[in-house]
Amino acid sequence: MKNAAKFEIHYHLQNKSHSIDALVRNKCEAEFLAIAYEIISQFELGITLEAEAWSEGGLRDRWKTLSFTDKIASVTLLVTVLATVMSRVPVSDPLQDTKNCLEIEKLRQELSQDVISQTVIDSCAEYIQKSPKIRTRRSNFYKHLRHNEKVYKIGFSSLDEDSAPITDEKTVLRPDFPKFILLSNKLPVEIIEDAQIEIVAPVLREGNAKWKGIYIEPTPISFEMNDREFKQAVLAKQISFKNGDIILCVLEIHREVNEVGELATPKYAVQTVLDKIENGVRKETASSKKYRRELEAKKAQTSMDF
Repeated sequence: MKNAAKFEIHYHLQNKSHSIDALVRNKCEAEFLAIAYEIISQFELGITLEAEAWSEGGLRDRWKTLSFTDKIASVTLLVTVLATVMSRVPVSDPLQDTKNCLEIEKLRQELSQDVISQTVIDSCAEYIQKSPKIRTRRSNFYKHLRHNEKVYKIGFSSLDEDSAPITDEKTVLRPDFPKFILLSNKLPVEIIEDAQIEIVAPVLREGNAKWKGIYIEPTPISFEMNDREFKQAVLAKQISFKNGDIILCVLEIHREVNEVGELATPKYAVQTVLDKIENGVRKETASSKKYRRELEAKKAQTSMDF
């Protein structure tokens, strides 16, 4: 197979048209380039893209790759991953954030080899599709595209230096566009069953004011206290706080992304206070006893179901 040198987006248009709404096309290009450069950045590929003149046949946008390294295989990696990301229908709608530093470092080490295997390319495509930024930008791309009725299909191709296809065009039909569009910008809620929070500022009056504490050094967090029994005990002065006091709790962390896929400031909520820790001594709360009974009941029910 020839080495890849270019990437093409092919807008298949109704009635053999060769024009498309300029605003839609420019918005789609912006989202595509954001995806491409996120892939380049994540895998440290040392590549930039140059736009070529439009060509017809529907309407085709082409980008020529310029590599700053001698690794030709990195260009093939980029265009292959791009084609996969842009054309593979997501298996689920919710945004995922399951990437980790060890995974990306392992992939970067494999990409430093002289030859990049198809297995590694597939792993890179699988990894990058977990990115909230990639999924959000791709969602934006298809959201813009859906508004133009002339586009009945979109295609993605890898080309050689002479603009000849080196792979079959990967296409997405218009009825499948909504499958790429996110229905929510929220990430799955993360639940920490045994979070320790050093209380900086408890709320000592009625209302919805947020408590302040230190969950992970050094930045304090604001959080909702949703444990009613514990709140009432604090308001009734049955529980008091002094410097250094800690609560062990069930903590929910709510995250969402903005319109360009960047993580917004997380929101925290304590659902159940399990223990109050004072001078290293743990004291179980009334809420804790109820919570742990329910947890044991669920475990017993699950074992019976099997």
